[in-house]
Amino acid sequence: MGLGTAIENVNEEYVVDIHRPEASSAQETPKTHDDSLRIVLARPGDPQACNFWVGLYKSRGTGTSKEFLQIEKLDEAFKYLSEVGLSEDQPLMHSDNTGAVHRQFFLLPQAAFARDTKVGKELILKTLSDLVQKKVGLYLSPNLLNLPETKQLLGELVLGLANLKTEEVFLLTTDIGVNQLLNISLLVKEHLRDSRNVWIFH
Repeated sequence: MGLGTAIENVNEEYVVDIHRPEASSAQETPKTHDDSLRIVLARPGDPQACNFWVGLYKSRGTGTSKEFLQIEKLDEAFKYLSEVGLSEDQPLMHSDNTGAVHRQFFLLPQAAFARDTKVGKELILKTLSDLVQKKVGLYLSPNLLNLPETKQLLGELVLGLANLKTEEVFLLTTDIGVNQLLNISLLVKEHLRDSRNVWIFH
């Protein structure tokens, strides 16, 4: 059974018996020194433990990169990208060091990404491989990616990041159900059971 098929067949009962780790946030969880992968379901109000995020933006929108980077709260920044969008229509890499924390964003235009998700996924993984990025945040706005295979795509991206030896993957829960992301994370853990020790924090 492939990851996509498995994700579609998961129901809420699969989540009920899963116990939360004792630690309540990513900052409180112990760092591992082996080949473990940490998947963190990050809520908008959590302290931002990840400074590099991958996401989508509304193509040919009315917003600007300058306005986007001035938004400090992560969920509001991604809301701006999905509702207002940016005037560009190409992959963008933004780096912002004007605040107390250096932030980076790798953003893909929604129209092109939705048209060919395979190419979009490959571009994300190649870019992060070239950057040797060990800690990555991922958020695919449901408003921009209303596709039946969205859950499968998220799972494939997390698996791809795991194959790149990424140490931590943060999945932003804004507009995405925690249970849905937890199901995807559990299936990724099952697929990696013979190769990596996966910890899930939520």
